[in-house]
Amino acid sequence: MYLSLPLPSTAIRIITVTLFYGDGSALPMPYTVTVLKHGCLQDLLQALGRECCLQNDEYLLLISLIFMKVYQHRIFWYLESSAEPLQSVKDDEQIVAYRLPKRAIRSAKLEICHREKGIINNSKAGEWKPFLTPLVTFLEKDPVTGVNIDLAVDRMLSPLRRKSYIKSTVGFEDRQTGSDSEVVDDPMNCSTEYGSMSESADDIEPKESSSSEMSFHLCITDERGMKCRPILNNTPIKLGTGVKVYLDWTEKEHEF
Repeated sequence: MYLSLPLPSTAIRIITVTLFYGDGSALPMPYTVTVLKHGCLQDLLQALGRECCLQNDEYLLLISLIFMKVYQHRIFWYLESSAEPLQSVKDDEQIVAYRLPKRAIRSAKLEICHREKGIINNSKAGEWKPFLTPLVTFLEKDPVTGVNIDLAVDRMLSPLRRKSYIKSTVGFEDRQTGSDSEVVDDPMNCSTEYGSMSESADDIEPKESSSSEMSFHLCITDERGMKCRPILNNTPIKLGTGVKVYLDWTEKEHEF
């Protein structure tokens, strides 16, 4: 008879990953997995896939977020090389996974970053500042116009459109620094402190849309988020490998 001895704590690493659904079918959920400290991203993907019951026709896209002023709630890097050593992922990075259908591998990525106006972390009043966790989905149709982008954003936000979802949100830094701001358990903030997320997609209230107006105020931006151009219904979108947009949050979006 053989004894199976546990690995020493110095040989393992515990990582918490927040899992988002890239088709907007469910609320995000945090998963905590144990992997070998000197393993690779493939080990993390396999452990996470087992925990979330990943299907054969799905795959996981990992990203790294660093909530610092220099990165401003933007994606730090895509962890797309399965052979990448886990040591390259630092302890202060927030790891987010997007659950996507395998057919999306050949599609263009749509990266949705969030902004809101007002006094945020001592910024100037009236200035648009990034906040919340970016969302990633995919675009299958080509050519793409503003209408397609608007529908994709609506799809990604649909799990959050609930009667029980409570108004405004706060940034990740407020939680870390113990700010006096009111803290709301917002599933889009990259935090492991979540309330109940057992609600099904059937609880989501359908959103009325208009064919003549955009549902959201969206701007297409560059990789660094420095240049912005408003997106209209008929705005042509060049896909390439991906598109990055800003979703500007107003009182309407906060009242989901």
